[in-house]
Amino acid sequence: MRRIGIYQIQSKLKPNRIYIGSAVNISNRWNKHLWGLRKDIHHNVKLQKHYNKYGESDLVFSVLIACDREDLIKHEQFFIDATNPWFNLCRIAGNCSGTKRSKETIKKLTASRSKRSPISEETRQKMRDSHRGQKPSKEALIKRSISMKGKNSWSKGKHLSIEHRKKQSIKLKGKTWEEIYGVEGARLRRTAKYRKKLSEACKGRIITEEQKKKTSESCKRAWLLKKQQIA
Repeated sequence: MRRIGIYQIQSKLKPNRIYIGSAVNISNRWNKHLWGLRKDIHHNVKLQKHYNKYGESDLVFSVLIACDREDLIKHEQFFIDATNPWFNLCRIAGNCSGTKRSKETIKKLTASRSKRSPISEETRQKMRDSHRGQKPSKEALIKRSISMKGKNSWSKGKHLSIEHRKKQSIKLKGKTWEEIYGVEGARLRRTAKYRKKLSEACKGRIITEEQKKKTSESCKRAWLLKKQQIA
């Protein structure tokens, strides 16, 4: 059964050395800690050095308190303030800013990830099927909307270079809608219902002269790029 709460990692030989953490799945988080320590790529340098010196048997894992997901940060901060954990590199719950990984650790992480076998097409299809038809609840959408309010889009002010566009064009050349968007995506693009939705969404919009100018310039650039490719 999945347990949500605050956990502790403590040394037997040096009881003053503890680590405080929070997780929505405590047993899964403990397994991740062990995996990183055994591979010698754990994100916490202090904990990794201690593990390398005293071994896995010296570390004791225990659950401090079970709580609701929304109370995790609050309770974690309480235990960090109360115990002043020696292993914790960051003293603010849920915030790792200021912590730095050594070049050696980064190198080990990169090497470990590069050894992973590629995901098969069968597995990818299973992942797609498992997510198909899932829709976020209204409550989740409202929460997401509130959290994003006032924040700029990651793509705002960014423009793809001509070289990048050319590469994309070459990559997609000769491919069908099914190959680009998948069978479901291609079907949606072709249906009258989908086109009607797009039409209704755009109805009543006023296009300014500046927008028209930008669209015109964009089309001209695309056409010139196409001519260069043909040539």
